[in-house]
Amino acid sequence: MELKKRTFKELDEYCLPHTILTSNTSGLSLTEMTSGIRRRDQAVIAHWWNPPHIIPVVEIVKGRYTSEQTVDLVYQLLTAIGKKPVTLLKEVPDSLETGCSLPFTVRLWPA
Repeated sequence: MELKKRTFKELDEYCLPHTILTSNTSGLSLTEMTSGIRRRDQAVIAHWWNPPHIIPVVEIVKGRYTSEQTVDLVYQLLTAIGKKPVTLLKEVPDSLETGCSLPFTVRLWPA
């Protein structure tokens, strides 16, 4: 988590003010990752499902401070490049992909 926080802080410092900051993470809190930056309203998770060249779904997860404008812009961008964005209504500790694929993983590779 500390590396993510440092990375977001550096991006916040060096990127142009209108830049949207994103992460592809699926299990970490965006609110926590962005706790040290100024533009928390412009930070979002865009989690691409694997394999991304076959599965077009991308989860959009907003943190506590992410603006609707940021979510809308990321949604529009993903749609423009042929992806199928799914916006989660709240930040959760894991991704939708993990929750959906875990039963299959357990069944295919039992302990």
